[in-house]
Amino acid sequence: MFKKILVPFDGSSHSFRSAQLAIKLSRTCKSEIYGIFVIDEDIIEDISKISEKTGHEVKQEFMEKGVANMSWLENLCKKNGIKFTGKIVEGYPGQIILQYSSVIKADLIIVGHRSHRKTIMAHAMGSVTKYIIEMTKVPVLVVN
Repeated sequence: MFKKILVPFDGSSHSFRSAQLAIKLSRTCKSEIYGIFVIDEDIIEDISKISEKTGHEVKQEFMEKGVANMSWLENLCKKNGIKFTGKIVEGYPGQIILQYSSVIKADLIIVGHRSHRKTIMAHAMGSVTKYIIEMTKVPVLVVN
């Protein structure tokens, strides 16, 4: 039924639960999992305005976080015998996630409802989830 599952993954508790559910579903359906971490251009700009870090430094921190998150998801897939492809992209999360979904011809997107972190990312994730639900033609499973 679902051969290609896309999991946007930001390291939040909701994205961890999304990944775990994707693993369970993938094992049942013999699916591939595609993970994506999006470095949000607006957040880089916002953080660099309120901190002493340059945009390049902020972007580098997010890149390192993306690598760590995709590595974690890749290892989880390997432990469960699931084929995994990870991607880190800079842009506007909702748009990038939907573009990637189209490129890989995803059958399902499993996304966290929102992050509980008390940062700019908490608001962004909720709005990204809403954007995905409203704009995609692919089934979306939202994990609380």
